[in-house]
Amino acid sequence: MDKLKECAQSFSKLFNTEYTIVAGKKSKNIEVTLFFHKEHFCHLIGLHKLKDLQIAKGDKQKIFDKIISDDLTYHDISKSAFFSEIADRFDYFTDLEQMLDSEEVLVKHNEQGSKSAIKADYIIYKISDDLIVHYFIECDKNIEKYYGKTFFLRHDKLYLRDRPYKILKKTKICNGHIVSETVSSSYNEIADS
Repeated sequence: MDKLKECAQSFSKLFNTEYTIVAGKKSKNIEVTLFFHKEHFCHLIGLHKLKDLQIAKGDKQKIFDKIISDDLTYHDISKSAFFSEIADRFDYFTDLEQMLDSEEVLVKHNEQGSKSAIKADYIIYKISDDLIVHYFIECDKNIEKYYGKTFFLRHDKLYLRDRPYKILKKTKICNGHIVSETVSSSYNEIADS
């Protein structure tokens, strides 16, 4: 199967899914609810970086539909002079759901500390094959839920300078039904106090 379409299809499986994560650091707890929409895909996979292709500025939902209908392929985007900047994402993006289901780590995104231009609130990350897979998330203030802002890999911990939050409780909901829920013993201690 076309690698670009495979990534889009794996992402589309999350459209009716939300993750609610309760995490704590010292005495501060946060709650993050993640949601997924087709308009997020293009930026996550890095198509905006392919500045020499018209898709870099196109309607994100229409581009997603073109990918699903085979009107835009991996072969098409690989012709970009900037393709090498995003090529490694395709080897890991299909594992996003598995990453979110596993023991990922959540940290506050510190733009100043990492000298980053990325506008995001938190980073969910996982170490895989000596690489750190980064999934930056930002709050949609209109609905008070978080969406994926960008997704990429690095060999260093440039963006991970803050102490991570401990995941206390994670609930995965598909089509309004709880699919899985994990609760740490620390969460039970907080709930009992």
